[in-house]
Amino acid sequence: MKARIVSNNRTVTLGVAATGAAVLAAIGAAAAVASPAAASHTLRFTSVQTGQQQFPGHHFAGDDKDVSNGKVTKVVGYDVVHGDFDAKARTFTVDIAVSLRGGIIEGHGTGSATTGKFTGVIDGGTGAYKGLHGTMKGQSTGKHGDDEKLVLTYHH
Repeated sequence: MKARIVSNNRTVTLGVAATGAAVLAAIGAAAAVASPAAASHTLRFTSVQTGQQQFPGHHFAGDDKDVSNGKVTKVVGYDVVHGDFDAKARTFTVDIAVSLRGGIIEGHGTGSATTGKFTGVIDGGTGAYKGLHGTMKGQSTGKHGDDEKLVLTYHH
């Protein structure tokens, strides 16, 4: 997800994942020390911006269609984001909800408008994703940097 923020008559394009975000390199997830390792799962997809809105005070919101990264592109879900942009530091914070078959993955993170990179944590979900923990990573892509390659790695 990308959001455009206009500040001091300059337009800045932000890379936002989701969850959202909101995620492209595989990330290992560690289990609690006292229990056997929980199986980790990794989702890789491209978040394609479908809408965005700026609000007063450098706040923004947006929505994306999440598509597979294979030779045949298919829709795997949708995400929504809400965040704040620091124009001076060119960084942002964001809350992300990624809706997939079986439920929603929720998380939050931070990113840089300069590098187009995003990192965050998965801290819950609904349905099949209830009780999840893990990580998110993203990198801006697309003709105008409006899309995001995402990797979500999680465990129950």
